[in-house]
Amino acid sequence: MQSQIVNNVEYIIEKYGSKVKEDKKLVMLYWMIFDKVKMDKETIDTNDYLTKATSPCDIINARYLIESINKE
Repeated sequence: MQSQIVNNVEYIIEKYGSKVKEDKKLVMLYWMIFDKVKMDKETIDTNDYLTKATSPCDIINARYLIESINKE
C-alpha cells in the first residue's frame, strides 16, 4: 500500500470525522477529492472509475491501518 493513500485517508478522517464512519462514504470522498472521479448522487463516470479511481480495498485497508496504529 502506498503511503500517499494512507496520508490521504488520514486527511479525510481528520477533516470529516464522524461523517465517514461507513467505508462507502470514505471511498466516495476519496475518489471525489483525490482521484477527481466525476460523479453525482446517482452515477459514477465509468471511464473515470476505470482509469482514475484508487482501489476501494486500498482505501479501506488504509483506514484499518490508521485505526490500528492509533489504538497502540
